[in-house]
Amino acid sequence: MPTANHLTNYSAAYSDDKAVWEEYVHREDKLILNLDEYGKTVIDYALEFKNLAFLKYLMKNKYIWFVDVVEEPEHWYDNAVKFGIGTSFERRERRKEDLIRWRVSGPDKDCSMRVIRQEPDGLEYELAGNDDLRMQMISLAIEHNEIEMLHQLRAREIPSLYEASYISYRTADCDVYYNEGMIQCIAKAGEEVLDYFSEEFEIKDRCDRNGKVNVFLFPFMHNLIDLLIKEDSQYVEKMLRVSIEHNRKAYDKLKELERNLKEDYKKYYESLLIYRDRAGVIHREKGYENIESYADTMAKGIMDDGVFWDNGSIIIYRDGGSGLGLLTNLVHVDEKSDKTEINSMIQEVNDWYDKIRTKQL
Repeated sequence: MPTANHLTNYSAAYSDDKAVWEEYVHREDKLILNLDEYGKTVIDYALEFKNLAFLKYLMKNKYIWFVDVVEEPEHWYDNAVKFGIGTSFERRERRKEDLIRWRVSGPDKDCSMRVIRQEPDGLEYELAGNDDLRMQMISLAIEHNEIEMLHQLRAREIPSLYEASYISYRTADCDVYYNEGMIQCIAKAGEEVLDYFSEEFEIKDRCDRNGKVNVFLFPFMHNLIDLLIKEDSQYVEKMLRVSIEHNRKAYDKLKELERNLKEDYKKYYESLLIYRDRAGVIHREKGYENIESYADTMAKGIMDDGVFWDNGSIIIYRDGGSGLGLLTNLVHVDEKSDKTEINSMIQEVNDWYDKIRTKQL
C-alpha cells in the first residue's frame, strides 16, 4: 500500500478512487508518460495490482491502448493492426531542464561541441514493442470474463502472424510469444472465454496486394488442450472438435489447391499446344495428348514443395506462376486421456495433422 502523500505511478495504479485517477491523468507534468525510479510505468503497477477498473478507465478514455487499429494504412503492405502500448498523451513543451547534454571533444582541445538530445517519452519508448504487458492484460480480462476486452486486445492473435505470408514463404515465430500463465488462465476460464479462443480468425497476407487473408486458429491451442486433458476439464471435447474441424478444413483446402493448380496448368498447356487458325480449325501441337500428365506433374511438384514449420505448426504452399497458395496453422495433441472417447478425438486431430505434415494428399 502506498505511504507517500503525493501522486506517483505506484499510488495512482493502486487507487480505486476515480477522482485520484482524474487528477493523475490531467497533471501538467504528464506523469503518466514517465518511468519511476524503478523503471516502471503506471501500467506495470496496475497490472501488478490487478487493478482492472483503473486499466479499463484508461482504455475507455483512450488514454492508453495495447493494440492500435489503423483504419487506412499508408501502403497496401502496412499492417492495419499495431501491437504495443500507445498513449494519446503528449509531453509538455520541452524545457531546458528536460534536455540531456553531453560534450564531445575533438583532437584539438580547443575544438569541442555540445550535443543536446531530447529525452524520449518513457511510456511509448519503453513499451512500444513489448507484447508481454498485453499478455498480462489478457490474463486479467480472462479472470474477469471480459469478452469485449479480449476482442479489443486481439487476445487470440500474436504480432508475428501479421508478418507471415504464403507469397514470400515467410512464417510466424509463435514460440517467442508463448505465455504459460495466460494458457493456465484460459484453462481455468468458463465456456464463454473458451468459445472466444476456439474461433478461427483471419489476417491479411503481408505480401498480397489484393488483400488475401490467411485463416488461423489460436496459435497455442495444442498447449491449451494438453492442459485441459491433464485437468480433466469438461471443455476438452469442445476444443478437440474445433481442432478436428480446423485440421480437416486445412486438408480440404490443400486438396482444393491441388485441383485448382491442375486446372490452371491444363489451361496453360492447352494455350501452348492447342489453338484454332483463322478458319476455326483446331490444331494440336506435338505433346497435346500429354496435357493431363503435364498438369498433374506440375501440380504435384508444387504440392511436394510445401513447407512445414514446427514452430507454430505452420504450413505454407505457393505457386509463383498462378499466385495460388495457402498458409495456416495446425493442431497436434500430445496428451492422452483415460477416457476412450477423448482418445478417439485426439487420434482424429492427430490423423489430420499427420496427413498434412507427411503430404498424404
